[in-house]
Formats: sequence, structure tokens, C-alpha cells
Amino acid sequence: MSYWLDKLDEILEQQKKEETPLTVESIPYITLAEFARRDMAVEIYSEFLESNLWLCSNKEMATQMKRDDPQATTYTLDELREIIYLRPKPEELNVIHDAKLVFPNSKIIDSKLNNKNEEKEN
Repeated sequence: MSYWLDKLDEILEQQKKEETPLTVESIPYITLAEFARRDMAVEIYSEFLESNLWLCSNKEMATQMKRDDPQATTYTLDELREIIYLRPKPEELNVIHDAKLVFPNSKIIDSKLNNKNEEKEN
């Protein structure tokens, strides 16, 4: 069994080496699926929100960003997907962002999951 686990680790390590390194110029062109596969965070300035924010590929990256800069406003890829699903109006998006500023460790949760839980309770 140990042999196969070692082999798997070896293959995964080789795949990481073969992965195309990103450049600053290539980041805007990667897919969300590729972004999710990588441990990365990208700082974005939103003219609409008039604020800098960090888009993080996963929770671990968001946590690391908060450790490095406690004032950073972070959104995970899952939170971005949830915002897209919710389709907030501009003023609602401002409220979401303001909540993230006031409550630094807050998370946008899966509303589809909450709707299912509410249905089960009724």
C-alpha cells in the first residue's frame, strides 16, 4: 500500500512541476476552474465599491491573507459564485461588501443550502 501512496505523491508532484506558471499578464485569462485548482489570491480594485479586495481561490488562501493583512477584505471563489447566484442589486452588493468590512471574518454562505434546510424545517 505504501508503494502506491508514494507513487501517487510522486505523480502529483510531477504534475505540479508541469503546471504552467502564471504571469501577471495571464491571470485575467485563466478560467475559474483553473483559479480554483491553484493556491492563489489576486488583489482587485473595484471602482464600483471604491475599495480593494482580495479574490482567493480557497478558504486557506483567504485565511492566509487575513494573517498577512488583517485589514484585507477577502472573498473566496465559493463566495464569488454565491454572489453570482444571488444576483444582488448594486445597493445590495454594497451592503454585502460593507458587512465584510465591519465583520472581517464573515463569510457569504450558500443560500441554496439554507433554502433546503428551511424547507426541511417546514
